[in-house]
Amino acid sequence: MGAVEASERGKSADGERVRRIAVLSTGRQDWGILRSTCALLRISSHLELRLLAAGMACSPHHGRVDESMIAEGFTLHERLPWEAGTGSAHAEAAVAMRMIGDALERQRVDALLIAGDRFETMAAAVAATTLQVPLAHLHGGEQTEGAFDDSLRHAITKLSHLHLVSHPDHRRMEGFDGGNA
Repeated sequence: MGAVEASERGKSADGERVRRIAVLSTGRQDWGILRSTCALLRISSHLELRLLAAGMACSPHHGRVDESMIAEGFTLHERLPWEAGTGSAHAEAAVAMRMIGDALERQRVDALLIAGDRFETMAAAVAATTLQVPLAHLHGGEQTEGAFDDSLRHAITKLSHLHLVSHPDHRRMEGFDGGNA
């Protein structure tokens, strides 16, 4: 898929091409982190927010975060309601990867922003990588003792093009010692 041609996308007031940024939220665990970034993307003249609500974010059992997003004035561009928390993690990850990949193709995005280290986030990272969609990852480098989250987080970091850590200590944990993180 790759980036969309400039002729197919609008231009900002200063003539720059507007870049389409997808943001994936899979529930309360990441929406609290992503909300302020989405609010800024929504008002940017150079960036176009494409909000994707998926998994637990679409689940009545998990609080319907997708409905909260709409109530807060956000436009949902995709709902991806795979069965969150009811099946095996590997089966849900496979469905998530397919659904997220299909949504990225439909939305024709220039980049994907994800947060965290859950299996759904890993599925999104793999989908974006296979579609050659640049990936930005929030909250890399944090550690969870005794959980497999650290392995997922490390893999997501390796697949990401932009790493946005929440604290300098987390930057060191991911092995970043130079200026791009």
